[in-house]
Amino acid sequence: MPELEKKTKTIHIRFRPSELEHLDACAAAVGLTRSVYIRRKLEGLRLSPTKVPPVNWLTYEQLGEYASGLKAIGNCNGLKL
Repeated sequence: MPELEKKTKTIHIRFRPSELEHLDACAAAVGLTRSVYIRRKLEGLRLSPTKVPPVNWLTYEQLGEYASGLKAIGNCNGLKL
């Protein structure tokens, strides 16, 4: 496997505050950091949103805890769940 080229060069760009807010909002909407968003736009790559938003994983985890609690209640009452 070829070794990846390290990112050692930087550029500085001036933005108006409103432009930077818009850029950050666009990056956040697809779950990317500002620098990854800019890099992908420049390379013409797709900017598809992340598959599962982080809030969904939190909800999934909480529902699992509720299910465990309900199962424990059912076991205490002699129910088979």
